[in-house]
Amino acid sequence: MLLIFYALEVEIRPFRRRLHRLRRWAAEGCNGWQGSLGDTEITLVETGVGIQRAASSARRALELMGSARSVISTGVAGALSEELAVGTIVVADRLLCPSPDSNTEFTVIVPERGCAQSLAQVLTGVGLSVAVGPALTVPAALSDGLSKRAAHARSGAIAVDMESAAIAGEAQARGVNFVYARSVLDAVDDRL
Repeated sequence: MLLIFYALEVEIRPFRRRLHRLRRWAAEGCNGWQGSLGDTEITLVETGVGIQRAASSARRALELMGSARSVISTGVAGALSEELAVGTIVVADRLLCPSPDSNTEFTVIVPERGCAQSLAQVLTGVGLSVAVGPALTVPAALSDGLSKRAAHARSGAIAVDMESAAIAGEAQARGVNFVYARSVLDAVDDRL
């Protein structure tokens, strides 16, 4: 089984339409959709926005779905690098999350070796614009170019979101493969 986490319903709607045997799913603090794509059973899990919500949803879903082989964090991200255009798919080769007691130290989570490059090759092969690099998870939205550029300078990350490091941490704690694939919604100097 594959678990795909997203913050808001609108982020998953295009993918959801491709699933077969689609049905609503809700259980003990988790909700989303279930269906299949070919032979793969897929559970889509809505986390809501933010690190705490994402961690709680991921923890609960992984407990409920003990047979999960892989986890994907998907949806939208903000660009922290000038090189990223709106619509680019970011595939993270590592995830960074600011340490609560420091403005300059980061917790680093590295997905399984080779996953990011393999996914990037597949996505590029079907004609999508793809960037591979570090992604930053923050507790509050970075709403302007100044804050996004400062986050890039401090962390080296190319994209930012508010959920993925928490989801990755929960997956990693259970030995479940993790993949980050998010589409850039706002360029580095776009205001939210």
